[in-house]
Amino acid sequence: MRKKWICLLATGAVLLTGCAGRSAAQTADAPAEPAEETVSEPAPEEPSEQEVGMVNPWKDTTEDEADLYNPRQFIVPDGATNTHWSMMGTEDYDAVPGPLVQLNFDLDGISYCARSQYGVGENEDHDISGMYYEWQDKQDVTLDAWGGGEMTGTAYDFTLDNDSAKMCLWYDIEIGIAYSLSAAAEDLSGCDIVAVANALAPEEEFMPGSFVEYKTQKDVFASYDEIISELDPGQGYAYLELTGSEDKVLAITDQIFDYGDGVNASNDVYLYGEEERGFVNIGNCFSSGEDYPVRVGNGLLYALTDSVYESDFLSEENGGLMVKDYISQYTEDDGSIAYTGFLRSANDFDHDEELPEDAASLYEQLRNEAEKQQVISFTVVE
Repeated sequence: MRKKWICLLATGAVLLTGCAGRSAAQTADAPAEPAEETVSEPAPEEPSEQEVGMVNPWKDTTEDEADLYNPRQFIVPDGATNTHWSMMGTEDYDAVPGPLVQLNFDLDGISYCARSQYGVGENEDHDISGMYYEWQDKQDVTLDAWGGGEMTGTAYDFTLDNDSAKMCLWYDIEIGIAYSLSAAAEDLSGCDIVAVANALAPEEEFMPGSFVEYKTQKDVFASYDEIISELDPGQGYAYLELTGSEDKVLAITDQIFDYGDGVNASNDVYLYGEEERGFVNIGNCFSSGEDYPVRVGNGLLYALTDSVYESDFLSEENGGLMVKDYISQYTEDDGSIAYTGFLRSANDFDHDEELPEDAASLYEQLRNEAEKQQVISFTVVE
């Protein structure tokens, strides 16, 4: 799985059927003054819209369908009643970002609204709640039931006269999912918003990041030696120096071919680095065909195909594999050659650049430079 970061602002237009317990004045895109109701004769074949001013952007859905739009969707908490699932936005299962998914439910006498959205960029505003209060209290929290007990979030609180609101926001950086949980009522003194957020957590589904993780059914290792010990005969490993890490990282592969001159090359490279919890998968890199083995040089990985140039380094922020430069060549309907992609001059999200007008010459230049770099030669396990 190659990690490519997508930064796209997620906003929620909440009309008429927004989060339970919120007044129109606290709704994301509600008008400041009540809109006038327009009455007109419906067309014979069309049902009448009994709405005020605008069509409701939310579509009723089911929990099963909601799961299809998010690889780590929240669940209905035990004891919840009056549950209602809805979504707003694209219905394309492959779209990034995906639709805004919403679950309204009652629990212990309080109405809640939970939301999620897949494909939200790491540097974007992750407040998808639609709640607009001047929050009186803000606290950093840890959600014990999410992210292996290491998920961080922020809890907010508001109380004024007979109006109370609470909100919790958290973000799954591993996949790129924004979450929110909110409640509004006259009295929320008995509401533990973090506890309810934990009750939304799905059972952790094990998703192996490499063939070794699939074999061992674990994703944290005590050392590089332990990872290597799990390799089968014919598989291989190599140590690499990459920008973004002071220490060498471990590359493993289960697909090796002879590139000549004693070089055991591969198109499928799985990387491991050290974090506080142990040695974990930090990303994978894939090229195509025996003419284009994965290469390394200048602190970068290089992955080519017949029509793609890609270079990767490690993120300055989280140590994961991150695309540096990506250019794809394709043919337009009129037969002309075009290019798409982006460039990064540093391993963070503050140095993104669009392709120049002369993308063709840059594409050829980068490919030529990449093909001069060293093919990764793996030590083969006997």
